[in-house]
Amino acid sequence: MICSNCGAQLDDGTEVCPYCGASDDVVIDNNQTETLRHLHDETDRIVNEPDRIVNRTRNTLWKLAIAGILLLVALLVIFWIVCSVGKAAKSKNEQYTVNKLEKYYSAGDYEKIYDWYYNGTHDYSFKYEKYRIVADLYSDIKYSIDCDSTIDYVKRHPGDYDSLTFYIKELMTCVADCDSYESQGYIYDEEKCVEDIREIAENVLTDKFKLTEKEISDLSLKIRESEGDSVDMNEVAKMSADRL
Repeated sequence: MICSNCGAQLDDGTEVCPYCGASDDVVIDNNQTETLRHLHDETDRIVNEPDRIVNRTRNTLWKLAIAGILLLVALLVIFWIVCSVGKAAKSKNEQYTVNKLEKYYSAGDYEKIYDWYYNGTHDYSFKYEKYRIVADLYSDIKYSIDCDSTIDYVKRHPGDYDSLTFYIKELMTCVADCDSYESQGYIYDEEKCVEDIREIAENVLTDKFKLTEKEISDLSLKIRESEGDSVDMNEVAKMSADRL
């Protein structure tokens, strides 16, 4: 720009000429106007900054909320897939086990079912209820039928009949349980096992302990009517020892 007083060449925006000291009112007005405009813009920025911060924060929160929802949905989908896969695998394993146990059951190999239930590791499943019954019934006769040495001892010492009590109680409990399953209608299709094991228990009671079929039937009814209360088998053991 050119000084209007002395004609010196000046930098644009110079308010006072450094050569002659003259002031340029137009430049001063323009500079003041620019300063006021800058102050106005800065004031407007400061005044409106909270709103802008709120808006930015709101937008950020919405984005975070949407991202959180999407993440939650993704996690739920993954959880559902994992549960479905796990449930399918568990069902497949259970069915494999049931098929194996059913082969043992059909063959009358109740000892293998007993070993699986009492010596194996497995989670409870309603599908296994039939085989639990088999294992429980077999456990009642597993050791009770091996009583020859005890019977031989009682034959030589009739007065020491207490040793018969355990065997008779286990075998009679087995018969009573079998009768209960029969009266319930074999809910789990356990009829074959019940009949087989009851026959074994009754044969031992009649052949080795010399009880009659009627006595066995009466004792079975007495046990079932006791509803869990212990039935004293000492008198039965004494009677058995006398017959031996």
